[in-house]
Amino acid sequence: MVDHEVAFAAVASGSMWVWHHWLGHLHLDAIRTMVQKNIVNGLNITSPKDFDHVCEGCVLSKSHWLPFPKVSNTIYLKMELVVMDITGPIVGWLLEKKEEVASALKEVVAMLERQLGLKLKKMCSDNGTEFVNSVVESFC
Repeated sequence: MVDHEVAFAAVASGSMWVWHHWLGHLHLDAIRTMVQKNIVNGLNITSPKDFDHVCEGCVLSKSHWLPFPKVSNTIYLKMELVVMDITGPIVGWLLEKKEEVASALKEVVAMLERQLGLKLKKMCSDNGTEFVNSVVESFC
């Protein structure tokens, strides 16, 4: 008998846990719906309501990284870390094109090093195209 509403066919029976794994950790209610509506021909679950433990794979896939902290507790000395980004007009430094960033960056870093008597150790940016180019990379 061919039923045009059946989308898939299965030839094995197993527990809800087995089908959960075989179907790529599909939600249990979706598996129960597939059985009730006969969406998968031959999908037999030996114990449809017995699933009393947490699936480790599902727990790991639903875990997320904590959000990036808004405040850093790390203390940096002067010129140990300089964080840069390009924004609108800044007094004294008005750039018309992104191509001007490399030369302005060299001037700003040289000015800071002269004023503070310290060398820049680490520079951090948002990896925008104004910072990621051969001139800036050769400077760093």
